[in-house]
Amino acid sequence: IQVEVGPLSASKQEKIVEEIKKSVSEVPNHPGSMPYPGFNFGINTFLSERIEETVSGYVADFVVEIIGLELANIDKDAKNIAQLMETLPYFENIKIVTPLEAPLIKVSLKHEKISERGLNSEEINKIFETIFRGVNISEIIDGERKIPITIVANKSLKSNINQIKNLNFVSKNGVNFKISDIANIEYDTGKSKILRSDGKRLQVITADVKNISLNVLEDEFKKTVRQKIKLSPNNYLAYSGNTTATNTTINNLFISSLIAFSGVILLLKFALKTTKNLIIVLLNLPFCLIGGVTAVFISGGWLSVGAMVGFVTLFGITIRNSIMLVSHFQYLVEIEKLPWNFNTALQGASERLPSILMTAIVTGLGLLPLVIGSGEPGREIEGPMASIIVSGLITSTILNLLIFPSLLLRYGDFSYKNA
Repeated sequence: IQVEVGPLSASKQEKIVEEIKKSVSEVPNHPGSMPYPGFNFGINTFLSERIEETVSGYVADFVVEIIGLELANIDKDAKNIAQLMETLPYFENIKIVTPLEAPLIKVSLKHEKISERGLNSEEINKIFETIFRGVNISEIIDGERKIPITIVANKSLKSNINQIKNLNFVSKNGVNFKISDIANIEYDTGKSKILRSDGKRLQVITADVKNISLNVLEDEFKKTVRQKIKLSPNNYLAYSGNTTATNTTINNLFISSLIAFSGVILLLKFALKTTKNLIIVLLNLPFCLIGGVTAVFISGGWLSVGAMVGFVTLFGITIRNSIMLVSHFQYLVEIEKLPWNFNTALQGASERLPSILMTAIVTGLGLLPLVIGSGEPGREIEGPMASIIVSGLITSTILNLLIFPSLLLRYGDFSYKNA
């Protein structure tokens, strides 16, 4: 069911979501009662639902799979783990995907009685197929259309085992018998669906996450499970969902960034010509971290994939601004033949001020709408990324124009011009 609630602020949308959750989980004036027994509800934005289904196949932040051989043991472990998750403050909307016990009608054939009457199991199975599923006996051809003719039992008969037991039949050999003579029929519970993975049976628990960073959630939960849950023999756990995907993505992003950063350092070495200037440019990176880290703490202290991408982008912008300043200082010293002193540093920073400042302002204004609406549904990735970039640009631009020239003036090396 798609519900459009916008355009509204993030706080108002969150309030509406809470009201929807309450309406599908409780009957008014009857706390604890279920308005729709047998149904599980999950509320997600379109973007988050598509991402979660792609990542794990389930619409949830955190997914635990209990894999094993015996269904009873798997369900027992799943129930224990779900109860443990209920006690932890950072899980909500905890659901066991396959119902542990589903109502069913159990039919057990009396093979001896069937043989005594000269019947066979195929005939009996055909009877039960007709009662519960229906059987095609013919079809009507109307031009190019084929309309099947099916014998089916009415709905009241299917759900009343006493009526089924008393049904009378005559076999093709003329033998009269009742269903109760050749089969036991009783109400029972069992599995309505059995999930499998790589030839093994499994049970799945899904949950949404609150008030904890996805980066630490999986390790924290694994530690708790090891301490409080003893799995049945031959059972083991597998984790998926946004938490596992986030950790994997961050690790891949870190490795890729490290490789790219190594290449950037090599290129900077050739461009800046001296190791001193290279080190000063790299020391300039913490300037952008100040604003970025501040934005992370303001947003709750969680480092998401979007925030990591924001930091990588911010590092690139900061290094580019540093290169612009150093290259202009090199131009003033080498081409304009100015001595490297305070006046030259001031002139270079002043001349590069418009380009650096305009780049920061245009980037900041372009990302500002994402920052303002960063808490709204659908902006789970862009919101944190934009907040990191904008906050980091503010601190890096100011410090880049004030502190960086001072470091170059005090420790920079432009003596290679005389080489």
